[in-house]
Amino acid sequence: MTNLDTFMQAYYEAIYFTDTGEDDQPPTGAELAPEAKKDSEADCAAFYLKSGLEAIYGKGAIRQAGIDFWLTRNGHGAGFWDGDWHEPMASQMTALSESFGDVHTYLGDDGLIYIN
Repeated sequence: MTNLDTFMQAYYEAIYFTDTGEDDQPPTGAELAPEAKKDSEADCAAFYLKSGLEAIYGKGAIRQAGIDFWLTRNGHGAGFWDGDWHEPMASQMTALSESFGDVHTYLGDDGLIYIN
């Protein structure tokens, strides 16, 4: 598994942690639609390349960065800005995450999770 794969897997875990299982959310265990995976992979790859994470923090931070990218871009109560990342990196990663805009999940008629 590459570091980018680790980053994306953590991003997907954050999606499932924050956006499934509640009454107004897709049910736990629902799968991401192929389009949602494709869009997520593109966003993750772009963020990963622009961030320089690996060069700065090494492999150990890759998983947490994937989680924090999802949390930060969507305005959850945790993320790059909450004190676990050193400045100025925390502010830079927060700004980069927010530049991708927030996205929302929904359950399609086919039972798959979509992201808009």
